[in-house]
Amino acid sequence: MTAIAKYTFSSLEEALLTTLSCFNALKIYPTSFELFSFLLKPRLSTTCAERDISYADILDVLEQLKGLYIIREEHGFYFFSFLQNTNKAFGAYRIATDSVLDQKWRIVKKYLPLFRFLPFVEGVFVSGSLAAGTVREGSDFDFLVISQPNRLYTLRLFSVIFFDLLGIRRKPAHEDREIRNKVCLNHYLSIDSLVMKYQLIEGMFLYTRLVPVYLRNETLINHFFRANEWIRDYFFRSSFEERVRFSERPRVTCSWNFMRVFLEFVFRGHIGDALEVYMHKWQKKRIPEEQNLFATPHELNLHPNLEKRHERLRAVLKTYFSKLW
Repeated sequence: MTAIAKYTFSSLEEALLTTLSCFNALKIYPTSFELFSFLLKPRLSTTCAERDISYADILDVLEQLKGLYIIREEHGFYFFSFLQNTNKAFGAYRIATDSVLDQKWRIVKKYLPLFRFLPFVEGVFVSGSLAAGTVREGSDFDFLVISQPNRLYTLRLFSVIFFDLLGIRRKPAHEDREIRNKVCLNHYLSIDSLVMKYQLIEGMFLYTRLVPVYLRNETLINHFFRANEWIRDYFFRSSFEERVRFSERPRVTCSWNFMRVFLEFVFRGHIGDALEVYMHKWQKKRIPEEQNLFATPHELNLHPNLEKRHERLRAVLKTYFSKLW
């Protein structure tokens, strides 16, 4: 690493190395275009001014960094040279992951029409490893679900019942070997307050890769990113709404459905208000305090140990940065 220690990086080189650090820390080995699309500001600074950077600029800098033996490229996928000590074929790993990814999306496509039956849904996004492209054979499917105002826990109730009856919902008691291809309904937001409570590095990076699969209104994508401006602060290019909107992954339209219309009619008024209050209180009682889970009137997040995962990611990034600067 002595060659790196004597080298002074430009701001663009630092930005590329920071971006590659986040990708590799999450076990993603990106293409040059992915690095260009998700280019982060140097060392995750939020004060660095935006600048015009072309894809050609990225390709030039990648060649320079390869020439310095700081990064490696295998089958079009990039990773740090110091990771080579693991004797892992990163390019082959990414190709194999992409193959599994395509298989998983074919399964998810069959599940998507089911969301039409649920009441008070404004939007559904695929998140987690499937959206990030790090899915494994035994992975489940994470979904971010957006509810109508004051009906988050009513929607949660009906979605749990519905997917339970179909036998495809991931349950807390499931062992790792039992979660394969299960639907994990672990994050809900209310459309009238889309700001996420935990504004963490992993969330910042992964939520720019959300895949919309069911939307009542396309403007929901813009509303989500406007509510979470903190995500935009980390990136050189802040146009990821367009990438999310024009995702080529499958999605379903919000067509008329008798079950959804009937349930929304029944639970629209005072009965629904009472049920919402009761289900919110019930959900809060079921949450273990030690796992950093939370249930507010506008957000339900059932990702366990978010802060611990955040600290682990920061530790990996600190290790990477110490090797570079």
